[in-house]
Amino acid sequence: MAKRNAKDEICFALFVLLRRHDYESITVSDIAERAGVSRMTFYRHFVNKEDVFIYYADERFDEFIHIIRKLKNGTIEDFLIALFNFLAKYEESLKVLIKTGKYGIMLDKYEQYFNYIYHKFSLYDDHYKLLNKYTVSFISGGIYNATYKWLKNNSDDDPEAIAHQLVEVFDKFAKMGVPSIG
Repeated sequence: MAKRNAKDEICFALFVLLRRHDYESITVSDIAERAGVSRMTFYRHFVNKEDVFIYYADERFDEFIHIIRKLKNGTIEDFLIALFNFLAKYEESLKVLIKTGKYGIMLDKYEQYFNYIYHKFSLYDDHYKLLNKYTVSFISGGIYNATYKWLKNNSDDDPEAIAHQLVEVFDKFAKMGVPSIG
């Protein structure tokens, strides 16, 4: 097995420390010591502790991109199943973000990631440039809230069932038009 690089060691160290200590009490020195690196090495790679979470999220996103590339001609439901199965793999780390009060980082990251996916996988059309920014925000916000709810509920629901339910609801909304309120 290949040895982790300094950034990965620092990331791993922070998550290990968070099992026993609250986020605010952990110092950069604690993380560096646990990772077996100097504070200088920490600051060479990261601005602060929160930056470690951002690095972790970006690394997982790169991994997810490799997964969805294999979904050639997949449906939105296939994408959501892949997403929730992927997130299930990192459930404990995501719950750490909730525990530390840092899960909000993921909202910005989801928007960034879904914007990338939107453009990379040819879902983008110049005609819908204005719609794009709202669509990406809508989708990333929905994914953020759905994953947050799922994680807070101890991830009890099956990823395939969640994906199916989300697609079913969107299909119903798309077909129903504006409901009358009376």
